[in-house]
Amino acid sequence: GIAERLLGELGTDGPIEIGWDGHRRRTPVLRIMEPPKPDFMELFDGMKILVSGGGTGITAEVVRELSGRAKLEIHVLGRTKPVEDAARLAELDDEGLKREKELLRERLKEEGRRVTPVLLEREFSKLTKSITIHRLLEDMKKAGSGGKYHSVDVTDPDSLKEICDREGPFDAVIHAAGVERSKLLINKKEEDFDLIY
Repeated sequence: GIAERLLGELGTDGPIEIGWDGHRRRTPVLRIMEPPKPDFMELFDGMKILVSGGGTGITAEVVRELSGRAKLEIHVLGRTKPVEDAARLAELDDEGLKREKELLRERLKEEGRRVTPVLLEREFSKLTKSITIHRLLEDMKKAGSGGKYHSVDVTDPDSLKEICDREGPFDAVIHAAGVERSKLLINKKEEDFDLIY
């Protein structure tokens, strides 16, 4: 029976992993197989692409690369609401940006707010993200593509539907939106998991 078969396997030199289907002894065999070739979407002039999370970071770099491969219309979605003078800010050098940060600190004080380093960085990041988005749109134009940035939260289905109804239909969607909430796992709430995952 089974006990004899097990004892017989223990005494043999051979594969460590075996199986028995009731009729035959089976052993795994490694085979080299060619991976399947991925399907690539062909880009074509006039193609409309919707990109979530593409205003900054690695997805913005993907958008830059795509915008030079064909004359595309790329609609970038992100939660950042760009400031009105992003074009002016984008022209500033490092010294100019330092002056803007100091002006921001003074404006926050005038508003009666307690200006902590965290508050100042959070408010200043609105300016730097606006600059990044402005430069992305400019780079897209220089590469021969066009498009728009839409300030929208992709977790809001009504806002997404409005953009799709107004700007679509889209030939492709690149979904790369994400939320980063760094904290120890033990300190995460269920809402954090729902939002992130």
